[in-house]
Amino acid sequence: MNRTCIKRKNRNLHSKLLFPVLCLIAFVFIAFLIISIIYYKNTYYRHEIDNQREQLNKAVHAVSMIQTMTDNISKQIVVSEEVQNIPYQEKTPAEYFVTADKIQQMLRTYTFIMDYIKEIIIYTQDGDCYSSFSSRDKFEPDKQEWYTEFKKTNEGKGYTKVHQITTSQNGRKQKVLSYVLPYYAVTDYTQQLGNLIICLDYASIEKAAELDMSMLKGCAIFDKNGTKVFGEGKISLSYDELKYIDEGQFTDKKGNIYLVSGKLGSDWLMIVQISDKQMQKQILQIEVLIVFVFVMLAFFIILVLSHNIKKVVKPINSLSQAAEQFGNGNFDVSVEVHTGDEVEILGDTFNKMVQDVKYYTEMSVEHEKIIRRSQVDQLLLQINPHFIYNTLNSVVYMARLDGNREIEQFVNAFISLLQSTLRVEDKVYISLEEEIKNVENYLILQKYRYMDKFDETINCEEELKSYLVPKVILQPIVENAIFHGIAPKEGRGKLTISVSRSLEKLCIIVKDNGVGMSETMIMKLMNSEYADRGSMRKIGIANVYRRIKEICGEEYGFKIISKEGDGTSIVIELPLLKE
Repeated sequence: MNRTCIKRKNRNLHSKLLFPVLCLIAFVFIAFLIISIIYYKNTYYRHEIDNQREQLNKAVHAVSMIQTMTDNISKQIVVSEEVQNIPYQEKTPAEYFVTADKIQQMLRTYTFIMDYIKEIIIYTQDGDCYSSFSSRDKFEPDKQEWYTEFKKTNEGKGYTKVHQITTSQNGRKQKVLSYVLPYYAVTDYTQQLGNLIICLDYASIEKAAELDMSMLKGCAIFDKNGTKVFGEGKISLSYDELKYIDEGQFTDKKGNIYLVSGKLGSDWLMIVQISDKQMQKQILQIEVLIVFVFVMLAFFIILVLSHNIKKVVKPINSLSQAAEQFGNGNFDVSVEVHTGDEVEILGDTFNKMVQDVKYYTEMSVEHEKIIRRSQVDQLLLQINPHFIYNTLNSVVYMARLDGNREIEQFVNAFISLLQSTLRVEDKVYISLEEEIKNVENYLILQKYRYMDKFDETINCEEELKSYLVPKVILQPIVENAIFHGIAPKEGRGKLTISVSRSLEKLCIIVKDNGVGMSETMIMKLMNSEYADRGSMRKIGIANVYRRIKEICGEEYGFKIISKEGDGTSIVIELPLLKE
């Protein structure tokens, strides 16, 4: 009964608060919508014209850069020594060939400066023609329509109309726009030596002058003779009507807007016409979008106000559902609560609890895997060692009866090594003397395998043998030195184990004069916990490095110093410990 009354009171209060707020929101939104549309319509024209003017200026700058670079390159070419000396060269075929080759090489270097330069031609007053194309057939510009038309204008220098040239031996033609520059003798500026022709890739000029036509009706570049160099779309006015327009903005009687730029070389004129139809269409689309956004925003605000109470309960429901999933064993569940109150603190605490439980559960599983792996490794080491000892002792007895001292010595060393390595104890450390003894037994076995392959030297003072070291740290390193260093080496090798004391550390150096190791090989060894030899799994030096760090501390370990062809040294640093 009480719960029903509370719901009715909340619902009435909700209606009383919501109705005046909705009326106020509707009034504000309608007024703001009208003001926004009027303001946008008044400013859009200016903004769009500014955008198109900026786009025009960029295109003009790009085309102007091509003109400037072309003009600079042409001036460098005509004053070059090779071009100036053409009239003074011998006319024999051999001399002409040498001159043509030299000029061609020089002109080719200039074509590499800019990708849009397709060909450079020197056309002398004597009718000789030199081209940057090595495969250019005899070329006579006076017989080309585009060249003769340009000469009729009496412009001297400037750009021809668009024409085609052959750019390769396969006869492929390409559209170009040629720049013609008459050049004179440096010593006598009244003496014209010929004309320089630079053929520019028309596609590059088109790309430089390319504009976004989405808001334009047309764009064009005209030369001073009214010839359209480049054009896209359609411009309503003719060139004769446009050439008297000052640089800037112009609106005709029909309301068409033109932007004019005369900042191009050779008296070129670039003009764009903004499409009034596209601008009106764009304004209409934006107005519709503004109305839609306002309506959606108003609807959203109403929805937020009407469901405010439900939103308070929503995070608690999410937290309850997440707790239920967590109780069913789903450790990936989480909740996102951003209420800024006690509910958010409760959600963050729940997420942290789930993460902690998941972490400790995974750690427990991983720990169990490590324990099982250790048990397997321990079982592998406990394969009935007494049976092995008894069998090997029988071999020793038979070798002694037969008088074979080598077999007896070999098997005794093997028994000693097995007794040390197969003994399962809780001890982490053993004495250095015992560790060295194990290495000596191991070396006895290896010397039978690698007969006359290496000599060994162990240098250790007696007082240092009483210090403690982690079990089985030298044998894997010595094994690595023999297998990877000495065994592949041609001739007899040498293995040296030196023990010394440095400050508060015990230093052990295992050195060989074998084939050495590259950085890649060192990284491979340090990343391999076990070394595989046939069907046996042996402890690798990476395992030794890790065990030293875990047992002795991060400040201890070893470093590998090696160079291919120059042997390897492993320097081990251990703490000074005694019984």
